[in-house]
Amino acid sequence: TPPGLDDVRPWQWDGYEASPLYEYVLDTTQGEEALWKNLRRKLRNDIRETIEAGVTVRRGGREDFVGLWDDTKRRYRQQGLVESTNDKYMHELFDRFFPEHMKIYVGEYRGERVAGNINLMFGDTEFSWIGGVRCDLEGIVPNALVHWESIKSAASEGRRSFVEIGANTRRLCRFKKQFNPEPKHYFNLKAYHNPYMRFIEGVYMDLAKPLGYAISSKLRKEEAEENG
Repeated sequence: TPPGLDDVRPWQWDGYEASPLYEYVLDTTQGEEALWKNLRRKLRNDIRETIEAGVTVRRGGREDFVGLWDDTKRRYRQQGLVESTNDKYMHELFDRFFPEHMKIYVGEYRGERVAGNINLMFGDTEFSWIGGVRCDLEGIVPNALVHWESIKSAASEGRRSFVEIGANTRRLCRFKKQFNPEPKHYFNLKAYHNPYMRFIEGVYMDLAKPLGYAISSKLRKEEAEENG
């Protein structure tokens, strides 16, 4: 549902299931100084230390878009998940949206890409869409710096809000809430016009998804053993 639509009873009366979902929203009209002061103290320290270590952030293009999407797919597979969007569709989105409605942020350390975000813009809002792939560099947090730079950019360009798409996964929320955003809800509406679809979805959630996690864990263990 669109933001601000709180009454979903008409859909429920028509047979839809309504599930609440959340996203995080930052008011970027308050300006960079206020946004910085509102960050958690540890996050501010992480960003400073990451800058001091030599991590830089730049705006990217098609090559960076492809690299960040490949990073995201790799991370999904490591967790036993499968991306729900194919490469052709992603490339079409880039062709249609970049650069007017899409921005690419790339964090680099010693000449290598270590973090990045793919953001979308619509009206006076910037959306943090894809990125933040886990970085294992010790002592620095490139994802935090990239995220902060994208928030600063949204504020400096006159955007009124910065939206963290997806605030429904607990472990990811630990990172996102450090920027002190406000949680906003919306609803996922789902209708089962075919009675077998509910059964198939239940089978997937109960069997196929856990099996994917198990296979992924086994593959990671074998890879670690091969690498010594």
